[in-house]
Amino acid sequence: MLALACFAACLSFVGPDDVVAMKPFASGAMQRFGYYRPVRTELSPERPATLTKLPDGVTPAVYGVLPIQGSGTYHVAMTVSEERVESLFVDANGNGDLSDDPPIDWKGVVVGKTPDGTDLRQHSGTIRLNLGTPDKPREVTLGGYRFDPRAPGREALASTLLYYRDYGVEGRATIGGKDYAVYLSDENATGNFQPREIDGDSTAIAFFIDRNADGKFADQGESFAALFPFNIDGESYRLADVAPDGSSLRIVVSDQKVDEIPLPPDHSVGKAITPFTATLMSGKEVKFPADYKGKVVLLDFWATWCGPCIREVPHLVEAYKAYHDQGFEILGISLDQKDQTEKINEVMKEHSMTWPQVYDGGFWKARIAQQYVIRSIPAVFLVDGDTGEILGLRQDLGGDRLKQAIEKALTKKKSAK
Repeated sequence: MLALACFAACLSFVGPDDVVAMKPFASGAMQRFGYYRPVRTELSPERPATLTKLPDGVTPAVYGVLPIQGSGTYHVAMTVSEERVESLFVDANGNGDLSDDPPIDWKGVVVGKTPDGTDLRQHSGTIRLNLGTPDKPREVTLGGYRFDPRAPGREALASTLLYYRDYGVEGRATIGGKDYAVYLSDENATGNFQPREIDGDSTAIAFFIDRNADGKFADQGESFAALFPFNIDGESYRLADVAPDGSSLRIVVSDQKVDEIPLPPDHSVGKAITPFTATLMSGKEVKFPADYKGKVVLLDFWATWCGPCIREVPHLVEAYKAYHDQGFEILGISLDQKDQTEKINEVMKEHSMTWPQVYDGGFWKARIAQQYVIRSIPAVFLVDGDTGEILGLRQDLGGDRLKQAIEKALTKKKSAK
């Protein structure tokens, strides 16, 4: 992260109508952006006419072509042993010759058994390509993987190689008088960064703005489809003159006005929880976390239709019984759909969930879920009722770890008196 910050600081700062110089990075996009979009290429026993040479002694079983724009045609070939162990060969320089390319570290991991007891293997590896020329290289990296063609439920992918972009371009721009690190992602690994619709997909190129300078990218407020305008601090902008290789672009004021998408709250451990006022199912008003002075409270986003949520309930009940008298509380936020009050009460009674609940029937658009930008459940926050500090998140509180975290928080609170 320090290296990224140093690089960003060394780039020139530009205004909205100036050219933004972007620098390529060959790998690390999946980790940097936090996700990937799988792309398919089909494999066939028929050898492409443009594949002119194979490695000595290699007889591939299937062939394919990676549909990525560059200086050549990027062939792939695969051999499969009797034990179903695959070897992948990639025409990294796109010259039709598989004998002059670096080897691919293509490894198989046993993921199960077939009905007759033989191993099922999922293979994966790193694919490096040169989309430029020997004199002017443009190196990119793809992450590749392939499911065992015999795996149950994977029949449709029996002849498919899957891969994803692990490259991108980065720069720094001044937008509305503020400087930001900015990035472009070639989501579909096409080799071309120009914003456009591809086979009906208008999100094929993504534009990232690190608005809070934390080196991470929220899917709300920092990630945009590059084809469309975006709003920063009340002004609408769009990308213009994006070079095909992503080496430059401009950010200009847009004639089309769009609403600003706010950044999600920073609800990481050690930060302050976002306060709210809501009406409980009992009809009583609750102010969170103001009504929990002197307490440690678990804010639990859940729903009766959520299997993982229900599986966690026994741990919540056990912790509530063990620590409620010592100052532990739970406040539930139900993401059930409308007209489910009776269902919620039935589930609460069945599972001995005696703590208060907030329910507005909004499903994923429940008011507090929207305020907290909840994208999956269960989502839980252990909070100090006095300070509002977040003490733990779901990944810290699963199973028996919940009781340990509660006990630690209560002990700390008692010792502070």
